[in-house]
Amino acid sequence: MENVSLFYDVAFEEGKTINLQSIEYSKTGEYHKENNLDNQDYIYTQETAAGAFYAVADGASSCENSRKGAEIACKISAKIILDDIDYYFDSKPEKTINLILSNIRNKINKVAGDLNENEMSFASTLCFICVHKKRQQVMTFVLGDSKVFALYPESICQKNPVNAYKNNETCTVLTDFANEDVGFSIESYFENSQFVLCTDGCWKELFYMNEDNRVAMRSESVEGIEDYLESVKMFDDCSFLAVL
Repeated sequence: MENVSLFYDVAFEEGKTINLQSIEYSKTGEYHKENNLDNQDYIYTQETAAGAFYAVADGASSCENSRKGAEIACKISAKIILDDIDYYFDSKPEKTINLILSNIRNKINKVAGDLNENEMSFASTLCFICVHKKRQQVMTFVLGDSKVFALYPESICQKNPVNAYKNNETCTVLTDFANEDVGFSIESYFENSQFVLCTDGCWKELFYMNEDNRVAMRSESVEGIEDYLESVKMFDDCSFLAVL
């Protein structure tokens, strides 16, 4: 898919509340079914008075503990950001990215050590959005071949397109110098926008470039994504988290 980036900076009226809801879905791919493998995708949401966090991570199929790694990546990111949301929204992007990845790696190292497992067996991608309710801003983080799409009233765009591969392998939270391959942004929340966070098994089926060379979605609405994906037979695990 060709990278497409559009940027909006539209603030709500002061004091207006952001009310969000989410839809999540996960489907085990045919390859995993045929080989008696578990679905290694992980979906996570967490909300506090200050913020709302939504994440999707895709555990590397070749790694035995990758779903646990995906869970750690999502939960650690949510905890550190929501515990001190102003600090992470105010810091320079490079600092925020490094803090997120270092906290994830520290937790994985501890869990791997406790279980006497190789830390690289916990490898996963990670993408998330975090909404700062008071400031009405959205932080977007993308690492690896999972993607975030924003659905605006007149267009769809892929947020923070990145190089998903390094040395012919998918970038993960454990990849050396992964901080260099993170797509990151903080923008004003655009009223009536919707976000779809997808693993690669999902976005490759759901989104495409139309004849006008614009990103389009095969489902007619966010609410219809699950029904569409249920009707399609897929090789890879397929997961999405929609925020609307």
